Amino acid sequence: MMTPFISYKGRVDRLKTELSKKYGSGIKFEEERTPNISGKFEVFVNEALIHSKIDGNGFVDSDEKMAKITSAIDKASS
Repeated sequence: MMTPFISYKGRVDRLKTELSKKYGSGIKFEEERTPNISGKFEVFVNEALIHSKIDGNGFVDSDEKMAKITSAIDKASS
């Protein structure tokens, strides 16, 4: 199980670290700050929305949520 984090930046950094461990330099990260919108945390793979905190998915804080993201990356890269 993934360790919970306190800050938004900590959650983003943790996700980047976990995905970099699995995919190395074969993955590209883009981070977009939304100063006027609170709580937006989304993950896209090839422009397809895979995970959205606003849509009720919360942060990527479980193995199941991470598996959904890695599955989408695996499918996109095959």
